[in-house]
Amino acid sequence: MKLTFQAASSSAALLLGLMFALGCGDSGPKMTTVNGHVKQGGDLLNRGVVLFSPVNADSPPSRTNIQADGTYQLDVVPGEHKVVVNLFTETDPSIEPGAPGYVAPKSLIPRKYSSVNQTPLQFTVGEEPIDIDLEL
Repeated sequence: MKLTFQAASSSAALLLGLMFALGCGDSGPKMTTVNGHVKQGGDLLNRGVVLFSPVNADSPPSRTNIQADGTYQLDVVPGEHKVVVNLFTETDPSIEPGAPGYVAPKSLIPRKYSSVNQTPLQFTVGEEPIDIDLEL
């Protein structure tokens, strides 16, 4: 059977379209969206980092920045997670570490919240989006 150029290019375009629509294989683990607020002493934090670390070490951790309004949002693998929050003093970006005048950043939250081994924050995330407010 002999295909014309037009028929062959139409078949190739159809095949490429199907591959694009279906994807090229496993896209990774199923993720669930987690939203929330981060407070310390009742006050919203306006910056910092939130890390959800799965208790199952085979799953990847998820990290996001705390927004100016105290909220965070990230996608995590469903399961049990230890949650870490980090917030440090700001440093002068024009001064290199070790240079005269450099001041190392200091944590602004209790140490237990910045260590996955010490954090008391632990939550179970299912397959549906969830709101989890963090109080430090």
